[in-house]
Amino acid sequence: MPESQGGKTLTSLKQLNAMDFAEFFNELWGHRPFDWQRALADRVLERSEAPWPEAIALPTAAGKTACLDIAVFALAAQAAQKQAITAPRRIFFVVDRRVIVDQAYERSRLLADHLEKAQGGVLKRVADNLRQIAHGEADGSEEALPLAAYVLRGGMYRSEAWMKSPLQPMVVASTVDQIGSRLLFRAYGRGPSTWPIAAGLVANDSLILLDEAHCAQPFLQTLQAVRRYQKWGHTPLERPFYSVVMSATPPPEMERFEDLSEESRDPTHPLGKRQLAQKPAVLKTVGKAKGKRATDVLARALTEAASGLLNDQRRAIVVFVNRVATARETYCLLQSREDIDAVLLTGRMRPVDKEVVVQRLEPLQSSQSAERTLARPMIVVATQTLEVGADLDFDGLVTECASLDALRQRFGRLNRMGRKIEARAAILMRGDQIGDKGDDPMYGEALTKTWHWLNEHKNENGEVDFGIAYLPDGDSSLNAPSVDAPVMLPAHVDCWAQTAPEPQPSPDVAPFLHGPREGVADVQVCWRADLDLIDEKETALELLSLCPPSSSETLPVPVGVFKRWLVGEDAADDSADVEGTGTEDSLRGNGSPTVERLVVRWRGTETEAEDITADPRAIRPGDIIVIPGTHPGLARQLGDLPPDADLDVGDRAYLLARAKPILRLHPKLVGDWPDSATAKETARELLKDLERKYEDDELDDALHYLLTELSNSPEPSWLSEAASELCKEFSGSKLHIVGGNSLVLVGRRRIPELTREADRFSDEDDASASGIGCPVKLLEVVS
Repeated sequence: MPESQGGKTLTSLKQLNAMDFAEFFNELWGHRPFDWQRALADRVLERSEAPWPEAIALPTAAGKTACLDIAVFALAAQAAQKQAITAPRRIFFVVDRRVIVDQAYERSRLLADHLEKAQGGVLKRVADNLRQIAHGEADGSEEALPLAAYVLRGGMYRSEAWMKSPLQPMVVASTVDQIGSRLLFRAYGRGPSTWPIAAGLVANDSLILLDEAHCAQPFLQTLQAVRRYQKWGHTPLERPFYSVVMSATPPPEMERFEDLSEESRDPTHPLGKRQLAQKPAVLKTVGKAKGKRATDVLARALTEAASGLLNDQRRAIVVFVNRVATARETYCLLQSREDIDAVLLTGRMRPVDKEVVVQRLEPLQSSQSAERTLARPMIVVATQTLEVGADLDFDGLVTECASLDALRQRFGRLNRMGRKIEARAAILMRGDQIGDKGDDPMYGEALTKTWHWLNEHKNENGEVDFGIAYLPDGDSSLNAPSVDAPVMLPAHVDCWAQTAPEPQPSPDVAPFLHGPREGVADVQVCWRADLDLIDEKETALELLSLCPPSSSETLPVPVGVFKRWLVGEDAADDSADVEGTGTEDSLRGNGSPTVERLVVRWRGTETEAEDITADPRAIRPGDIIVIPGTHPGLARQLGDLPPDADLDVGDRAYLLARAKPILRLHPKLVGDWPDSATAKETARELLKDLERKYEDDELDDALHYLLTELSNSPEPSWLSEAASELCKEFSGSKLHIVGGNSLVLVGRRRIPELTREADRFSDEDDASASGIGCPVKLLEVVS
């Protein structure tokens, strides 16, 4: 007699237990889990009450991301049990370092891909059980995904594919702002229609893994408050909601899970090699780095220190700095050298550009560090965006002094795998920060205190060993200051829960994510070369509706920096590269703006002519801003674009996000095509003739000829791919002529090879979407 669960037979479900986890892990990654990973899996699988600890207290490079594997395995194991599933379906990996979000997503995507393609063994059993959960019926569909992976970077209006089904097991990599604002019914950049759905999905049937929560203490307190309020319900849903801190230094009052095995002390074990590796660092004071010249002088000192570490053994060096402006200046100095490869990595980058940069860093990944060979030395300049969770392994390290907890994280990138090399490092201190001022906006008094503490603990060689096993703990005053979140009152919850209409005034959620007096959410910025916001406003909005912004073409900018740029003030970004550290009201001028730079506040289909503005007072945190490409030289004041990058990448981003081709023909866009594109001159001639009236057949023939030419062009690949797909379904119905010199071709069919990657985005704002569909009540989905 088959078992049943909610009236559904369980004949096809596979029994899994704690003994199977090691085999599952081995089939996934090709090696056995560490003892602490097996111990945590045992706990999660065996405990019905509080299966997850409040904190996982492990040092860097201990393999904490395996918590994703444990959570997924625990959900699959419960699928075959008689009682109701209590393991969370949605696993959120949250970190306030923007680049690390993408790395976490990539690992989640690999996990999901392995499960989908599993052909046998424990991996197939886990995948089959997850499919049952995703499909909601015992004879689950082979078409159902066992696990979905999504990334929420912040940005696109209504790009919420992760919300399509409450049954789907998934991993979502995101930031504090993105998950926190959804949890509190005020999703940044979204309309109120989705606020309750997002809040319900984040706060129920979910596990939130908060990486290095000493960086996000206020959000941790907010998560704890939400869990307390969940117990107040008249009819609690009894769905799991766990928040787990993953940090080497979690809050002392939390219940901790620690590694009790001997592996970390065994010099022959991979974990022991990592934690017993020595990492000596010399301390240097940059006395002339003071006042207005501090950035320039410090950048030169960092460049010299990094160059001094290079030798035949140390060929991969990382330079950590505390400010975006310092990173940019240091990179400029290194970029002028022809004997090295210089790389800049900050959170102020578009994903389409970041992917190119990350590909250059593939040889530095921990999994390849033992066998890697670099043709030329490489120096990577990075902000705080790399200090938490980045799976990169460097031979040498140079860092600006920071708080002790931040330095520990940065040194986690130095000889991460415990290789037999002479790893070396240098810590530099600005001359104007040695005194006990305590006014550093990011680290406060901890920066100066840490510097003095390091000098007290240096050895006879003037060095401090930052190896995990050798550096003393230090007290809490050496850690970066962390403010408390406001007390969450029932009145706050009552106001947030009202979404249609939103009450006025409505409590700001930002203090509950980053604390009072902290920063606000960024704005997301992208560029479009075909917009005329002065004489052709309606045309510009029509062009945007045909090719709406996508998250892969936007980059985050602190709202204060953007407002200064908008009015022509100095937009130097002297902020730290941590989410929520910017300020909103930071205009410096007292008079009228020196320039008027019109931009579009993109609000999807609700965008109107009034949203075209040059007024900084109209800009809000979380806004999506579209800038016309009239001044390309100004773009690099706001973000870190590679030297050869196109400013307008809207067509390529549209293709990636929706798996549908689009081609905007405009003189400025065609001018950016590579000279090797044989159709470049053909497109220019076609656009010139748009000013006269084409006959329909004549225009169709000209366009078909152009698309055929582009299809045969070897580069860029996205352009030839889009043209080839448009050729297959070419007809005048997809043609939109906008204004006197713009023409847009929009495909309707999704490209099969790109569909799975694009499924993490929705196309609700896609003007080419049919709009045909019918609403489905939630009760019909879960019944």
